[in-house]
Formats: sequence, C-alpha cells, structure tokens
Amino acid sequence: MTVRPFGWCDLGLAVNTLAAPRSGLFALMDELATWRDVERALGELGRGAKNKLAIFLEMDPSYLGRKLKGNDDLSTRQVRQIKAFLDEQSGAAEGADGAPPRDAPRRRVPVYGYGASGAGDMIAFNPGEIIEWMELPAGLDPKGDVFVVRAIGSNMEPRIFDGESLVVQRRMPPVRDRDAVVEFNDGTAVVKTYRGQRDGHVFTWQYNPPEERRYPADKVKAIHAVYCRL
Repeated sequence: MTVRPFGWCDLGLAVNTLAAPRSGLFALMDELATWRDVERALGELGRGAKNKLAIFLEMDPSYLGRKLKGNDDLSTRQVRQIKAFLDEQSGAAEGADGAPPRDAPRRRVPVYGYGASGAGDMIAFNPGEIIEWMELPAGLDPKGDVFVVRAIGSNMEPRIFDGESLVVQRRMPPVRDRDAVVEFNDGTAVVKTYRGQRDGHVFTWQYNPPEERRYPADKVKAIHAVYCRL
C-alpha cells in the first residue's frame, strides 16, 4: 500500500461496490484501486478520454499522464471522483456510486499559477494574475480565506509535482516542516517547505535539488500554509 504524503486531501468517504460480477468498463470500475486501473478503464472509453478526465479532475494533463504511468494507489476521494467520471462517460446515472451530485454547492476560490517572467520557480501572485476560479470538491471546507496555487517547476519533486494544485489558507501561520506559499512584496510567490525564521530571514527547503533556500524577511509580504493537495 502506498502511503500518501501528509497533507493530502482525503475526505474519508466510503466507496460502494456491487456484489454481482460485471464485464468491460463496469468490471474495471468495480476493481478501481490504482492509477494503472484508471488507465485500463480509460482504454475502454477510447480516444480523448484522458484529456476529458484531466478536465473533470481539474488536473494538469501532463501530471495526469505521469500518474497513469505509475501504479500508485488511489485515495478514496479519487476513486469516487473517477467512478463519477466513468459513470458519466458511459451514460450511467450520475451519482450511482454514492458520490455527491456534481451540482452540489461548492466553495469557489481563485487559482494562481502563471510563472513570473524570468524567475524560475516564482509564481505571479498579484490579484490580477488569477488564472481561473475553481470549485473545491464537495466536503472539502478549510477554514478562513482560501485560494489554490498550481506549483511551478520541478524544484519540489517528488513531494509536489509541476502543475499540481495546492489548497492554501491565506495568512494562516505555517507549521515547521510543512509546505507553505511564501509571498513577496513584488507580487511573486514560491512554494517551499517552511523551516522557520531567524536572523532577519525566512528559511525554507526544496527537494530537487535538495537545498535550503532563505529569503530576507523584509522582502516577504506573507506566508500562507498549504492545507492539502488535490
């Protein structure tokens, strides 16, 4: 069993299964447990299914492609979402697996993710740089002012992948060794693991390559705690 990283969004919802054996796509849906199972199920739907799933999950297509090539376990929430997608694509009644209706009230939050010009892992973070609005999954309701950031670059891999969506609590004090968005006075931000503050600097850590990154505290506007990854 693959252990999901701390901070992964998992709503802890039960997954329903059918006792009677079924064939084709429906049999694959019953056995849905890993990303490899998802790839096999998409094969039953034909051309374009992967792109449709990426849109449905609000996931970067290239990141989804990497997940499908691996054999990691799906979280309970991911199983429910993907089953809802497969039901929808196959013409089955929406919500037959017990998933919340797609039109259920959800929290709409801004998404940031443009790379700041010539700044490597920097994300454009001005209010005018919102790239879209996203409805959080049903049942996910973090406290306070919340936004989503799409990670830029590979510097946090394998902890966080390029294009991965992070739910962030604005101005929530970060916990040491937890992921955070460090916002700067110039309207940019970075995603790093927070290591603390001392001697007039904010200390962080990245994983690829593994190294400490420090920033002058007088250039840091705010630090926002990452609530979870989608």
